Amino acid sequence: MTESEAITLVALRISLGKMDGGGMRVAAFRRALESLGAVRLIAVGPDEAATGQVLRSPIHRAKRRLLPVPLRTPVARTLAKQQSAGPTLSLVPSAHHWSLECGPTWLDFPDLWSGIARNHSRTVDPISATFNRAHARIWAKREAAEARQSDVASVASWADRDRLGAGAVWLPTPVTDRFNTARRPSASDSRTCGMIANFDYPPNRDAYRRLVVEWLPLLTQKFERVVVAGFGSDELPRSPHIDIQGPISSVAAFYRNVDAVLAPMERGGGMKVKVVEAMMHGVPVIATDHSTDGLPPAISAACLDLEGPWTLGCDPREDASIADELHHFTFESFGQQFKTVWSDRMAGCRG
Repeated sequence: MTESEAITLVALRISLGKMDGGGMRVAAFRRALESLGAVRLIAVGPDEAATGQVLRSPIHRAKRRLLPVPLRTPVARTLAKQQSAGPTLSLVPSAHHWSLECGPTWLDFPDLWSGIARNHSRTVDPISATFNRAHARIWAKREAAEARQSDVASVASWADRDRLGAGAVWLPTPVTDRFNTARRPSASDSRTCGMIANFDYPPNRDAYRRLVVEWLPLLTQKFERVVVAGFGSDELPRSPHIDIQGPISSVAAFYRNVDAVLAPMERGGGMKVKVVEAMMHGVPVIATDHSTDGLPPAISAACLDLEGPWTLGCDPREDASIADELHHFTFESFGQQFKTVWSDRMAGCRG
């Protein structure tokens, strides 16, 4: 297969090889595409070092408060240098417009950026919220139009499938290769709860602030220890009541050593990968309503409320309805569904 015959994949540079939620989604698509043939990868956006500099910039923080969704211009400049040809799959909403010039086209919406802007508007001052809602309306129109023009539009979030309209495909982000029913070893002797996330992502840093300011008074009544881990966690503001572990080498070890996982998110969009990942490891999750939005009904209903009542020590996978829904969040299931959709809606298209 020549380069002109290869399938083009557009992905964020920072998500390549980084196994957070976004990285796992990119990895799943790459694995599925490579099973079909040669893949031409176009990486857009800054690398990890440059992203860190941007996130620490006061100008960026001011911009994000008013316009929480990234601008399309930087990605458009990169893509303007690329030749559009052949089957194309875009994993970056700001690259969807360019991808539609190719053909056939699969557009993936890991988040609906209109939803990110709407959610952000609930957590800022009234003037900023006005800008956020205007930004949300602009992106909602773009998303609907681009989804209609594509041959396939996929979403990570259960709820975004309905928000995007008829024909959207629910393709949840996988968190493990196969569904594992092995019983989880007992957690540490002390009652421990924890949050694990990519804290280079601004909505997760906002969630950490909420954990410290709003959640700790209740958590310290129920748990002896609160731990926080993941990318960027070593740069978070310190609290005397939280043990910050920094990036960790084993996600499985983190889940073995906690009795409950915390999901205090109120910003961002799409599916909250860590909620599913925790349940895949047999750990109950204490979550906000926003953290459960985008998850299938049984998984969402199984999440615990901060104020209780709590039943810890139970493995969520022992509930058959939860186990059935968790099966969708594996690389095995992702690959099977991807091949079916590709065969039905991409293989016989134009181009």
